[in-house]
Amino acid sequence: MKKVFFVSLILICISNHVFSQTVSKDDNFGENGIVPISNGGIEHLTFDEQSNIFAFGYADMGFPAVYKSNANGIIEKHFGTNGVVILDEYGPSNRGKRYGIKITKENKILIIFHVLSHYSEEPDDPPMSIIFRFNENGTPDESFGNNGEILLDNSSILAVNTENDEYMLIAYLASYDEGNEYIQKSYISKYNYKGEIDMDFGTDGKAYITSYQMCEFIPNSIKILKDNSIVLAGGEVTNSIVKLAFCKINQRGHFVTDFANNGIFVTNFYNTSWNYPKSLENVIETSNGSLMFTGWMTKDISGKNSASIFCVWF
Repeated sequence: MKKVFFVSLILICISNHVFSQTVSKDDNFGENGIVPISNGGIEHLTFDEQSNIFAFGYADMGFPAVYKSNANGIIEKHFGTNGVVILDEYGPSNRGKRYGIKITKENKILIIFHVLSHYSEEPDDPPMSIIFRFNENGTPDESFGNNGEILLDNSSILAVNTENDEYMLIAYLASYDEGNEYIQKSYISKYNYKGEIDMDFGTDGKAYITSYQMCEFIPNSIKILKDNSIVLAGGEVTNSIVKLAFCKINQRGHFVTDFANNGIFVTNFYNTSWNYPKSLENVIETSNGSLMFTGWMTKDISGKNSASIFCVWF
C-alpha cells in the first residue's frame, strides 16, 4: 500500500549531520573564494561543457542580467560588457520574476523571465512572459524569435523546468470568465529550445492540470522523473479551503491514472481546520524511486503559527 508521510522541520536536522568532512572556502576561486557582483544579484546558475559559469539575476536598478565567469570564478570580460549582459529595455526586477537559465546543445544561452511592463513603453502595459536567447558572446541571437525574444502566453508563469536537453516545461495559471463565475485553471506546455510549442502535448499544446473545474491547482515545482513522467507539486484551493496537492502526467501531457487518484493527490494535511495557506515547493526523486517534497503551511492568517514540512511518497 502506498502511504504519504509528513515530518515537520526535518531538513534542518539532516543537513547538520549528513557529512563529516571539513568544509572550507576555496581561496583559489574568484577573489579569495568569492566572485563579487557589484550592485546586482544572482538567482540561477548553470554551466557549459567547459565548466564556464553562467548566472541569471539582476543588475543595478534591478534590470534582468546574465553574468559569465570561467570555471575558476574569473569574470569573462569579453562576454557582453565586462562579463555581464543587462537587459535594460525591460522594467526593474522588482516588477517581475526570473525563472531560469539554460545552456542549449548549440551553446546558446536561454533565459526565461516575467516582467510587469516594458521599460520603454507605458507603465500600464500588460505583463509579459519572455524567453530570450543569446549567442555565446552575449549578443542577442537574431535567429531566435524577434531579435532574440519570444513572448509567451499571456497567462502568468508558475514554474519552469529546463533539466531536459531536448525540451523545457512551463506551467501557467490562466483566468477565465465562464458565465457568472470567474475561474482560474493551471496548465503546462512543452517547448523545444527554439521556442516552439509542442502542439501534440495535452490539447493544442496545453495540458490542464486542474483535477476538476471548480478549483485552482497552483503548481510551484515541476520534476521530470527517471521514467520520463512529470510531477507537478503545489497547492489546491477548493471552496476557500487550501490543500496540499501534486499530480503526475506522462510525456504527452495526460494524467498517469494508476498514480494516486487518477494521477492526482490532494490532502488537507495535519488538521482539517487549517484552511490557511499551505503549499509544496520542491520535488526530489530518490534513488529507489520515492518522491520527496518540501513545502510550508501556516495555521492562521497572521503567519505566526507556521511550519516547514517535509514529505515522502512511497
